[in-house]
Amino acid sequence: MPYPVVQWKRYIEGARDDYGKPRDSWAAPEPIRADFAPTRSEEPRDGLTTRVVFDAQLVLDKPIDYDARDKFLVDGVEYEAEGVGGVWWGRFSRRLFGQIIEIRRPDG
Repeated sequence: MPYPVVQWKRYIEGARDDYGKPRDSWAAPEPIRADFAPTRSEEPRDGLTTRVVFDAQLVLDKPIDYDARDKFLVDGVEYEAEGVGGVWWGRFSRRLFGQIIEIRRPDG
């Protein structure tokens, strides 16, 4: 099974439109090395319905310094970062092992 193509779109802080008004903008996608784990987590909303917390996880062997507003493309499908996750270290070796980024598809 081939690895998915994962790309990272960084949020551009302070971007402005042609009239000088602030607007959301992202840089061109750049490839990153990551595994895609299509897991799903939900939490109760009001006792009757649930809210999706995240749809999938990206597992990286080398951590990246991403922002919660960044976006990720997995095989051309766009996902948004769900907050900023941490990195994990070896319990005894104190060696850096990687990072898990929780992502979800934006609902229109």
